[in-house]
Amino acid sequence: FATLGDVGFAPAPGTIASALMLPIIYALQYYHVPLHHYALIIGAVGIFSYVAIKKSLPYFEQKDPSAIVLDECLGMLITLFGVTVSAYGSIIGFLLFRLLILY
Repeated sequence: FATLGDVGFAPAPGTIASALMLPIIYALQYYHVPLHHYALIIGAVGIFSYVAIKKSLPYFEQKDPSAIVLDECLGMLITLFGVTVSAYGSIIGFLLFRLLILY
């Protein structure tokens, strides 16, 4: 789960995982999921991510392996929380997230 299957082993895995979240976030807004439900989704994904990543870390030799991309999914959910996602807005949010995560 932590690597989202083969996504974690693709070139630029964090970018791909972040991009894969855009249609999911768009669907949440398209179906008018209330913000408090969106927040519960973030909490559930956060708890699941913590457990999955903690259990998968012993299988990697690095402290923060690039193959683990579940945290990128959570980051995108948090980044676009409460933001109306249009095509333009989602691209800006995606680019900002990817640029700011580098620092």
